[in-house]
Amino acid sequence: MAGSESSSPKSLEKTMHSTKQSLSRSTRVDELIQEQEERDRAEAQYDLWAAAKVPARHKGIRAWGELKGPDGYSAKVRTLREFTEDSDGTLAIIGPRGTGKTQAACVAIREAVRNLRSASYITALELLTNLKERYEPGAGSAADWLSEWSFYDLLVIDEISEMEATPHNRHMMTALIDKRYRNIRSTILLGNLDPAGFSNLVGGSICDRCKEGGGILRFEGWKSFRG
Repeated sequence: MAGSESSSPKSLEKTMHSTKQSLSRSTRVDELIQEQEERDRAEAQYDLWAAAKVPARHKGIRAWGELKGPDGYSAKVRTLREFTEDSDGTLAIIGPRGTGKTQAACVAIREAVRNLRSASYITALELLTNLKERYEPGAGSAADWLSEWSFYDLLVIDEISEMEATPHNRHMMTALIDKRYRNIRSTILLGNLDPAGFSNLVGGSICDRCKEGGGILRFEGWKSFRG
C-alpha cells in the first residue's frame, strides 16, 4: 500500500541510518585489524633488526637513498640493491679499504628486515671462532654450526680477507656457502681483496657459486670514505 510503514520516508530513513551504522562499524573493524597488523609487522621488524647484530657504527644509514658517493659508487650500490631484492645467490663485494662495502651491506640487511626476512652480520673470524667453540665438549657440532648459519635469509660475512686460508677453514666455509645455496639463502661476502686474491683465498667452489645469482662486485675507483 502507498501509505504502508515499510515504504514511508521515516522507515527508509531508519533503514539508511542502520546501514550507515553497520558500514561505520565494519570500517572501524577493518581499521583496527589494519592497525594491529601494522603493530605486529613493526614488532617483527624490530626483533629481526635486533637479532641481525649490525655494528653500531653502521646502523645510522637507514635506506639506499642515504648512501651517498661518486657515480661509480652509486652504480655499485644499485647492483647490490638489485641483488638484495631479487637474488638468493652468493655475492662477493671486494675492493680496497674504506670504499663503503660494509655500510652498503648493512643497508642490505636493513632492507631485508624491512621485508620481514631474517638476516645477520658477522665477521669471518667471529664465524670461524664460533665453529671452533662447537668442538668443545657439550657445545654442539660442526653440523649444528652449519644448520645455525644456513638458517638466515641473508647472511653478511665481513672481513673474509682476514680469514686464515687453512684447508679446514676453506672446507667449512665452502660447506656453509653450499648449504645456503641449496637452501635458497642469500649470502654477501665482504673483503679487502682483488679478484685474484679472493679466488686464492676462498677457492674455486665458492667462486663458482658466485656465478649463479650473485657475482663479484668490485668497490673501487673512488677515494676512501675515511679520508
